[in-house]
Amino acid sequence: MTLLLALSLLGCRTPATAPAPAASVAAAEDAAAEPLPVLVEAAGSLDVSARGRALDLLIRYEPAPAGGEWGARALYDPHAYVQGLTVEALADRIDEPESAALLAELVQRDGVEPYVRGAAAFALAQAGRTDLVDALKAASEGLTYWQRAPLSLAAARMGDAEALADLQSSLELGEFPLELGFFEDVGASGLTALAPALIEASVRVEEELVLPIGMALMQLDSARGESIFRSALSDPDPEVRMEAMDYLAANPMPASDALLSRARAQGPDAVRQYANLVRFARGEGKLDNVWSALDSADRESRQLAVRAMAGYLDAKGPSSDWRRTEKQVHAALRAALADTESTVVLEALQALAEVGTPADRIALVPYLTSEPIVLRVEAAGAMLALEQS
Repeated sequence: MTLLLALSLLGCRTPATAPAPAASVAAAEDAAAEPLPVLVEAAGSLDVSARGRALDLLIRYEPAPAGGEWGARALYDPHAYVQGLTVEALADRIDEPESAALLAELVQRDGVEPYVRGAAAFALAQAGRTDLVDALKAASEGLTYWQRAPLSLAAARMGDAEALADLQSSLELGEFPLELGFFEDVGASGLTALAPALIEASVRVEEELVLPIGMALMQLDSARGESIFRSALSDPDPEVRMEAMDYLAANPMPASDALLSRARAQGPDAVRQYANLVRFARGEGKLDNVWSALDSADRESRQLAVRAMAGYLDAKGPSSDWRRTEKQVHAALRAALADTESTVVLEALQALAEVGTPADRIALVPYLTSEPIVLRVEAAGAMLALEQS
């Protein structure tokens, strides 16, 4: 991802209000700036990431059922990545009959990439649908075991014993593409019978899949999952420890809380800082840990601090109940919009979409014309989120 300005953010910062970029003061005064045209334009972009995210946001914030025209359009996008994001957006609206109907249509359509088809079917299975087993079996014909796996998972979740057995056999073979969403679905499935096959897979798969499998095992109440994370948190490679932290931060549960305590005790400093920020996001840590991370020259530390502040404010609820500390945190989130790194600015835009107030709209207006395109998309999405809040 390209940078907004020059590299590095040195020196101490006061977590107050964000200074508006000089070139954007006039734009910020234009309170009539509208986010929707930005997303509509990005929905036609050749940049797959920008197009997918724009369509995702259009579906999520369109009042019409199933995202109106956007849901159907996005499911016919030529790129599987865009289709996958669309499945997630529609799954979040699955209580609408129209959204469920679009997902069911995708499951039964010819030529759909197996992991996209499987994700759609799994979302329907989680919502209680059991009528698509035959369609999943038909779609599985002629596929390799790793291509069948997401279809078998959905069918197994719908109660099909044959699909469960097929998935167990596939997992034991242990050669899978880097489809993290599939292992997230395995963990969310509640199919504890898959745990032995996952344990077998954990010693056969590529290194990048060990932690996703470990998290799935933890969610399925297998002690082997915690063992995988204990090993990762003791790994001599700091990157492995930080990756383990990513999974623990994103999946709050008693087992992950205990592992986070272990991480704080073991370190190194980057891991200890990450653990303290996660603790703050869950309402237990000290604000000083956030200020320290925000003052870091390391962009990842600042990005993690923004994420922690968003989690903290989300747990606190409506802004009308905020005390002095919450107001300070909110001000620091707005200040993060002025960061020199686009990754931190993106994190701040997404955070304000989650926990911002209507008064934050004016601070978002300048970013509707920012580069790269992903900043414009996230700013527009944040505006729509604030309008709905």
